[in-house]
Amino acid sequence: MPLLLSSDAHAPEQVARYFGGVLDELRRRGITRLVRYVKRTPIPVAIDKI
Repeated sequence: MPLLLSSDAHAPEQVARYFGGVLDELRRRGITRLVRYVKRTPIPVAIDKI
């Protein structure tokens, strides 16, 4: 199942505020890839590349 992260920031300084901790937790749970979309096409991305 593809996993996509997003940020619901209400101010510019809040964008991606907790992503580092989230990525660490995903790694601990064995998640190695996320997905991003370009023109509605899913593109897998290795967490280690983020």
